[in-house]
Amino acid sequence: MKSRSRYVALAVLVFYLISLVFPFWGLAVTHANPTPLPEPTPLPDPTPLPEPTPLPDPTPLPEPTPLPKPTPIPDQKPTPDKKQSTTDEKDNDTFVDKIGWKTFKWTVKDIGVGLVSLVDADIQKKITGLDFYFTGAGVIRGFLGLFPDEYEGVQFVADTWDRVDKGIQLYKQYQDFKQVKGIVKGAKAGGELLEATKNPWRQAVKEGGFALSKLGKFVAWADIAISGTETVMHTVKAINSTGQDRTDAIFDAIGSGGDVLFAAGTLAGPTPLGVIH
Repeated sequence: MKSRSRYVALAVLVFYLISLVFPFWGLAVTHANPTPLPEPTPLPDPTPLPEPTPLPDPTPLPEPTPLPKPTPIPDQKPTPDKKQSTTDEKDNDTFVDKIGWKTFKWTVKDIGVGLVSLVDADIQKKITGLDFYFTGAGVIRGFLGLFPDEYEGVQFVADTWDRVDKGIQLYKQYQDFKQVKGIVKGAKAGGELLEATKNPWRQAVKEGGFALSKLGKFVAWADIAISGTETVMHTVKAINSTGQDRTDAIFDAIGSGGDVLFAAGTLAGPTPLGVIH
């Protein structure tokens, strides 16, 4: 029994020793004849990059669409061109602005009535150089008045000339008035006219040689009729027009109105208003 236990203990001890030595035994064998490592696998050649795809040609931009013209603001009227303005002015013209009336006026008033006034002055034996001048100037100015309104320079010369002549005529009438007034004043001082007539001014005009003949009265009334018609029509045009057209019509009305006043003054003579021979 005792020897048996001894064998069992010996067997266990041998097993234990073998288990301790065996791991080192395998490591020594491995190092004595190592297994060669495999050859490293070579890396594959790099795949070449593809050729870059060329960009397409850029699409051309379309032509720019022109912007529409700006619409004018309703409150601001576009400035009319000169041609349109002239057309609008002609729409406001009256018959005294037409070439037919201007020709009639030039023929009847400036030439016809002017010649009659010269004949009358010759008959009355009191024709002067001023009478020839005023008649000739009236004929020339009447001819200039036949030019269209577009000839502004011609119209300006004619109008300025007319204003100067009217100033001369006004001064002449004033001198005649002073002469008649002196006659009346002297007659009143002597008591002559007061006894002879109820209207000393009328008597003084006759004595001073300022009384109008029948031809003279015809000239004055013809001037009043023609110039009065123009005054009325120019006034109507001034009312219905605007801007420069209205300004021109106003000056035309003043000019023709002045002719009426001068003709009326001729009828009244160098006397107080209302004394017509």
